Amino acid sequence: MRVRCTGPAQRACRHATSHAASARVPGRRGAAAAAAARRHEAETQGERAPRTENAPGSFYVDHTCIDCDTCRWMAPATFARVGEQSAVVAQPADEQQRQAALQALLACPTFSIHCTDRRPGELKAAQESFPLPIPGCPGVYHTGFAAEASFGATAYFIRRPQVGAGVWLCVMWRCC
Repeated sequence: MRVRCTGPAQRACRHATSHAASARVPGRRGAAAAAAARRHEAETQGERAPRTENAPGSFYVDHTCIDCDTCRWMAPATFARVGEQSAVVAQPADEQQRQAALQALLACPTFSIHCTDRRPGELKAAQESFPLPIPGCPGVYHTGFAAEASFGATAYFIRRPQVGAGVWLCVMWRCC
């Protein structure tokens, strides 16, 4: 029997087999299920806590990072690989770096990037900045969408003129 936990992470819990085993013990189902739920909640909260490798400041990466590289190529001045996950290695030094870090926050497929001091309207402005033109590739734009299921593959718009019809858009995926 496989039990699927739901919670902030909304994915299959790695304790699924222990939950299932607890559910099979006669007379202990309620107590075991409650203990398993408390254990799951504590670990889920721990996953969303900042990694110790982050530079001090308002931006941080939590333990749910899947090391897909999205934030590192979007905001290389702020994010780098430390161990087997991304981390904030330097807090944004200016508004341009802050905008790039917020764009990376929005594009993160696992929502592992956090900012504790967002200003009103700042995240909306970062969202409205998409699609981003790709330097050196005229007519190619990064949409800001990355999917966890595809390990952070990124969607692009390619703008190509079509004879007599204006613009044609297509989506292309790039694996990290």
